[in-house]
Amino acid sequence: MSFRRQLVSVCSAVCIGVTLVMGSPSAAIAAGNDSSAAVIRGQFTQHKYLAELQQPLVSSGQFVIAAGHGLIWQIEQPLQVQLVITRQQLVQRSDGEQTTRIDADQQPALRVVTAILMAIFETDTDRLQRYFDVKKETAADGSGWTLTLQPATAGVRKFVQHVRIQGQGEAQVQHIEIQQAGGDHSEIDLQTDSDGPTTLSEKEKALFSE
Repeated sequence: MSFRRQLVSVCSAVCIGVTLVMGSPSAAIAAGNDSSAAVIRGQFTQHKYLAELQQPLVSSGQFVIAAGHGLIWQIEQPLQVQLVITRQQLVQRSDGEQTTRIDADQQPALRVVTAILMAIFETDTDRLQRYFDVKKETAADGSGWTLTLQPATAGVRKFVQHVRIQGQGEAQVQHIEIQQAGGDHSEIDLQTDSDGPTTLSEKEKALFSE
């Protein structure tokens, strides 16, 4: 996989984080900057449209977002691929074997993306607004809302043109659309697991600490 395609995956992960935290502004404000114990789990289905292909690439699986640690993006269908993102690095595994490791110190572009991701995890809205102009629209009957993110810096515009997020209530996110530079775009359907474990397993801790 090319470095550009790896960053496509990272941007998708970033947008999920934006959705789960900023999709509920009142929850973010209530949490303040003390969200170190927050663990959010769920399932996803993603349709990725590449400019050079007529049909989308469809994948599905599970994700774990842990404030203070990072994100685990586990594709289960059609292949077993795992992406682990922390402040320091991106690690990708295929069928259990590590295929890619990128250190943020070595790739300035990855540092920009991880900076955004960590700002989301830490509910640091001041830092997040350095990268995006955020607009929220609410349906007239109050049943749903749309959150639009427009990159505010040239560095972010290299990877993302805009993001559109749809949901209901304060925290129920349903759909994300990501338009990326170069003509690619993704559509992601999410379902959070409110009954899942609220702490990391030993295996998950090990993934973040590698």
